[in-house]
Amino acid sequence: MELHHTPKNTDEVVKFIYLHGHTELKEQVFAFISPSKLEFFEQDTLFGENVNKEFPDAVLEIKAFGNCMAADLHTAAVFHLTRAAEVALIELTERLKIKRSKSGLTVNIAGWGDIIGAIDVFLDEKIQSLKGKGSGKRTSKKLSELVYYQTISKELGAIKDLWRDPVSHGRTEYNQRQALDAFEHIKEFMMRLASRNTKPA
Repeated sequence: MELHHTPKNTDEVVKFIYLHGHTELKEQVFAFISPSKLEFFEQDTLFGENVNKEFPDAVLEIKAFGNCMAADLHTAAVFHLTRAAEVALIELTERLKIKRSKSGLTVNIAGWGDIIGAIDVFLDEKIQSLKGKGSGKRTSKKLSELVYYQTISKELGAIKDLWRDPVSHGRTEYNQRQALDAFEHIKEFMMRLASRNTKPA
């Protein structure tokens, strides 16, 4: 707002602000965020501090999910949730030291199904190998860890089928309730994975 003269009294100040402010505001576009959605808007810790710490690459995706929810962009919100979950998928390959997908691609360029296939093959082979080594305490601990990661892999497969594939390929539009369902499931999943960050021995 450029001043061409200095207002001399209160009336002139008010008139100046009204005339010039009105002109400038006409050039702006404002979006309304419902008070009921403020819990999602510009929030940095929707999944908790521990998830942010363990999955730093997911932080911006989780925040973008919240902003989309606040703006009633529910399909976009689900899209960002699946991108956050993909960070967890890649983290799982790092914990298991898996470099390539089932088809031989590096995990950073392979599709979800291809990566999950490699994880499943790896875990199946490890579990079968351990089953032939008796039931000692150390073996039982290793087996427990591998079975845990089998469960994680199955959950990632469910996220892929329920949300990641449909939203990525434009098959589904999501409403608020459906987006919240995805949020609750993926949040709980990532919180659980973040709380148990051990690598199989």
